[in-house]
Amino acid sequence: MKENQNTMTDKSTKISVELATRLLNEFDADITISNIEQYRNTNHNSIAYLLSDQNNEKYVLKILSETDSSCRKEMFISHYLQEIIPIPEVYYVNESCSIIDMPYQISEFVTGISLREYLTAKQQISDNLITGIAESLALLHRSNYEHAGYLNEQLEPVHGLLTINEWHQVFLAGLAGNRLGTELKNKTFAYINKNKDLLDELSTSFVLSHGNFSIDNIIVLDEKLQAIMDWESALSAPNVFDIGQLFRDASLFPKKTKRLFAEAYNSSSLNPLQSNWQAQAELMDCINLLGLLSLEALSLDLQKKLIAIINKYVLD
Repeated sequence: MKENQNTMTDKSTKISVELATRLLNEFDADITISNIEQYRNTNHNSIAYLLSDQNNEKYVLKILSETDSSCRKEMFISHYLQEIIPIPEVYYVNESCSIIDMPYQISEFVTGISLREYLTAKQQISDNLITGIAESLALLHRSNYEHAGYLNEQLEPVHGLLTINEWHQVFLAGLAGNRLGTELKNKTFAYINKNKDLLDELSTSFVLSHGNFSIDNIIVLDEKLQAIMDWESALSAPNVFDIGQLFRDASLFPKKTKRLFAEAYNSSSLNPLQSNWQAQAELMDCINLLGLLSLEALSLDLQKKLIAIINKYVLD
């Protein structure tokens, strides 16, 4: 009998070790799970667990929504990029929905802490670490596309999506605009229009982008980049799409960080950053935040956080 989907997507509900064992046995019949715990936060479409087996080997079990093909995309990305940048290996994907009503994947567990935890604790970042992050991102961005858009499981852009120039117009005319309120909505629209030249620049070059390149998805160990996590949202976008997300919480980074990042990124990039890359990144991230604010299932706390960051971009 299949597990009920509603119980599985409730983030307060833990699956049993028995069910976890059944799921992993589809990958390896000799595994017996002895411990299971809630793992790090993922995006709104998935829930992840850290599993330990009888030999204390660890695995990450990620369960996605019923209609989500992200598990296939992550496996493809894992195989495509794992020799180029540090990324967890995806071992197995199951979309049969024979045991539970959702697709799931099993992937490598990576030891370390998030870059957010690192920055909060250290109040600084080593040159080697920011260089490693920048060089990895530049290598990722060597894959080019003709237009922006979400990618399918073969990393091909989905056709028929809006151009970069149109994103903010649609977001502000819909739910994001309603949540901002009239005054901030108008200020946001004015800020983006004032930077139309930057927006035009962002509409000329598109690369393979992580899609959620936040400091929560960058794993650090011993002052080194250990892994870049959670590739469900990979898309074709301007290179500053990822960079804007990286520096969204700019106050956590020392002042010299952006200079070191740009130097290291440009040393490995086929698409070097322009002199105005910071303004481009902030504009792109503001538009990205409008897209996030357009999602239906957002808590009030998250809405307030997104609005506060948009307001900061607009006022600055």
